[in-house]
Amino acid sequence: MPVELADAKSDGLRSIAADVRDETIEWDPAHEDIHMNVEMELTRRIGAVAGKLHTGRSRNDQVATDLRLYLRRRIGDIERALLNVERALVSLADDHRDADGLAAPGAASPEKRGARPNPRCAPKPRRPSAG
Repeated sequence: MPVELADAKSDGLRSIAADVRDETIEWDPAHEDIHMNVEMELTRRIGAVAGKLHTGRSRNDQVATDLRLYLRRRIGDIERALLNVERALVSLADDHRDADGLAAPGAASPEKRGARPNPRCAPKPRRPSAG
């Protein structure tokens, strides 16, 4: 590929990347995936040479790779969120210890906290068997 065409593609892709970062690009849901959207947008910007934008991989392979890369970037956020949930659960357990110091959410003297039995949680009466 001639250098000027390669430069046009690189410049076009950088321009699209900037628009994605700035959230000014509009994706067309009629296109199958992000890759088709990028290719169509690049074609709109630089012309037919954008049609030669192939990586030697199928779009399914590209989507799988993108998903792995995205998750690799986000795994730290997910770990931090799970750690926060764990800390919140430990804190709740600490707030609801019984007389022996065991975690017993809602089981230690609910009457002292002004709790009332919930009729929806009461056992349902059994019907007499028909036999």
